[in-house]
Amino acid sequence: MKKLILLPFLATVLMMTSCKTNKKNAASSTQTTSKMEESIQEADKWISMSKGACYGTCPIYTMTIHKNGLTKFSGKRFCAMLGPHIAQLSSEQMTSLEQHIAEIQVEELPEKFESMIADLPSTEITFYEKDGTSRSVWWNMNAPEKLVSLSTLMDSYRGELNWKIDNDAPLPEGAIGNQLLIYLNIGVSASEFAKQYSEYNLIPKKEVEPTQNYWLFEFDKNKIPPYEMFNLISKSKKTQNVRFNMKVSER
Repeated sequence: MKKLILLPFLATVLMMTSCKTNKKNAASSTQTTSKMEESIQEADKWISMSKGACYGTCPIYTMTIHKNGLTKFSGKRFCAMLGPHIAQLSSEQMTSLEQHIAEIQVEELPEKFESMIADLPSTEITFYEKDGTSRSVWWNMNAPEKLVSLSTLMDSYRGELNWKIDNDAPLPEGAIGNQLLIYLNIGVSASEFAKQYSEYNLIPKKEVEPTQNYWLFEFDKNKIPPYEMFNLISKSKKTQNVRFNMKVSER
């Protein structure tokens, strides 16, 4: 009779022990997965390219590709996409990129291909090695054909990939997330412009430069993430330039 009473008790103890172990393992697994995601996104870089300014409207941006195909884009000026965006390369695109990189003798490249022409757009490509080291090459002309071909391939991703705004990317240091400084086209009314975005509570707070139609606007970032609002306003034909308002640093 005593044995029969003890059996259910022992079963209950075993079940409780098992639950605790499973919860501990699950928590450990979650932490490991989180660390892996951070490693893939931040540490495991494959190649990056930065495009610099010219005397015209050349796209200015940085693109970084990770070894799992995750691609990050940050548009600075004269790009259809401004701010941080993310996309994923297909296996075919990754194979093509790998072939282009393999054709280049990276260790034989100089850090810079000299040029006497200053107004051409610059390109800088950084190759990341398995040991954590990297090598960068800069040019605005005189680069070898295979290097130019690689940059052309990477630039084509701007129009080929399914880009999404990276709302998880940190704002620029000192940026005020719900405030934008906007150069409106001459003749555009700030109050009328704001009405187009009334669903986001966009309101003109202050005219910064009256002769330039330059305004400080504020919006509700609970209704739209900062980078989405930034892109939305940037694409308007009624604006010339948009940027986040910045905190004034104390001296």
